[in-house]
Amino acid sequence: MFSSVLISLILSTFYLVFGWKIYLYLSAGAIFNLGIGSFINLYFGAFYSIPIKLNVKAKAFSLTQLLFTIPKLGLPVLVFFVTDFFIGVYAGWLALMALGLLGVAIRKVVLNHIAKIYRKRKCKNIDAFTKK
Repeated sequence: MFSSVLISLILSTFYLVFGWKIYLYLSAGAIFNLGIGSFINLYFGAFYSIPIKLNVKAKAFSLTQLLFTIPKLGLPVLVFFVTDFFIGVYAGWLALMALGLLGVAIRKVVLNHIAKIYRKRKCKNIDAFTKK
């Protein structure tokens, strides 16, 4: 995930045409995704054990996928707007960046916790993928 976020941030430098504040939004979001977004993906992936059929056209978007997407989209928006409302816009950016950096700092602890969940649910996940 690190490389995709970094490449996306580099490719989005043309947004500087619209002003440095827009690029600061993108940078804060990128740092947040590096630290927290990947954990959200891995955590919810442990509980979503539906096999993907690669040789079949994609089905419609399911409600379960939407429910797993809400924290990924809603958490950074909530953090930003709460700190922006009470302190200011720069605090919102700093809060997103600080959470992202905190996530990078504690990644080993969080990844160990997520690995325990995957190990605990491995039989359920394997069973879900072996059913046709």
